[in-house]
Amino acid sequence: MLIKANFGVLDDTARQIMNTLEQIGVQMDHWKSAVLATEVDWQDGAHMAFGDFDQLFTQVSTARQTMLDALRGGIENSNQCMQQALSSATARVSNTTSPA
Repeated sequence: MLIKANFGVLDDTARQIMNTLEQIGVQMDHWKSAVLATEVDWQDGAHMAFGDFDQLFTQVSTARQTMLDALRGGIENSNQCMQQALSSATARVSNTTSPA
């Protein structure tokens, strides 16, 4: 009897999502650097809007990190649950195929 399990698809999908989110983070960092470099040239309402931008940017960055952490935890939990289910199924099959 052969029982085979491959949870690589879940890992690959998670890796793709995390890579995409990391790329978004890199782009956000570049964007913020560009904004910071030009902040001193902003005048009137634009200069005051920078504070709003910075606050919102920080919130988005924090939310992105929270999402990454939740995704990582969910994937680890899913893999663990699937491994436990596989072990349980294997044990049941072994018990039903054992000679009496």
